[in-house]
Amino acid sequence: MTKRDRIGVFLFGYPLGVSDVVTQTAGRLADFGFEIEIFVDEISFSTSPFSSRDPRVKVQKVQLSPPSTSDLLDTARQWPALDVFLRSNTSFPRFPIFLEQLLNLTRGKRYSLLIGIEPFGLISAYLLHITRPAPLLYYNMELFQRRNCHSADMIMVKELEIEASRECFFTLIQDEGRAKVFVKENGIDRNRLLFLPVSTSGPAVTKKSD
Repeated sequence: MTKRDRIGVFLFGYPLGVSDVVTQTAGRLADFGFEIEIFVDEISFSTSPFSSRDPRVKVQKVQLSPPSTSDLLDTARQWPALDVFLRSNTSFPRFPIFLEQLLNLTRGKRYSLLIGIEPFGLISAYLLHITRPAPLLYYNMELFQRRNCHSADMIMVKELEIEASRECFFTLIQDEGRAKVFVKENGIDRNRLLFLPVSTSGPAVTKKSD
């Protein structure tokens, strides 16, 4: 990657403002000379806002009102499992709108890296990967397990996560325990996992508090 390359970070239904792992990762990547675009749905942003002081880190609030034009269904045909999900989904009505707006906002842009935060962010990143190939990275901070899928729509989201995660060159996960579950459920090679405990920047605190 060269200086000023663009990196896309994608979140849906996830609180950006309190996610130090995401915001500090964006800052560190900017320090290496990259332009960072964080896409987050407007509802999540309103409940957990974030404002970057670094002009190289740009936050895009994605509106959840249907756009006047959309090529989502045409694009989704390139990912059959997503096509089925979009035609049957009733549990997550705002997510297809997010994807429609995302395709419009990123039209004509090229990315050197696509980072998906949690399952919906990964699905979003993979959809862009289909139309403009770029390396995929998955931040999996809260395990999304099959046993927690209590509807047909949630089961399809899990299947989409599995399919997209297998195309990632790395998945970042918190610890060994979560890694074992993730590898078993998603069929991922253990060597394609990196550990990133949830923490904030600064020196480690080793003393116990009162």
